[in-house]
Amino acid sequence: MNKASSKHVWTFASRFRRGAFGWRSDPAITRIKEALTEIKALNRKEPMLAAEGAVLFLIKLSPSLENIDSSSGAIGTAVGSATSFL
Repeated sequence: MNKASSKHVWTFASRFRRGAFGWRSDPAITRIKEALTEIKALNRKEPMLAAEGAVLFLIKLSPSLENIDSSSGAIGTAVGSATSFL
């Protein structure tokens, strides 16, 4: 890891904890959009650091969404859109 990445603190990382969103998909969708905005903003200046953020996002995503009711398909659409960007 380079010096820049060890100093950067990802804002989204603390928001994606195991079971963080309970069963509701709306807060999770909002947080996914915020995380993508953060990664995209850094991608313009430091693409390697943004790539590390993308990997961190993918690692934290699944455990945080484990209890969400996905019957409407909204969370699946949001995750699909997010992963297609990354």
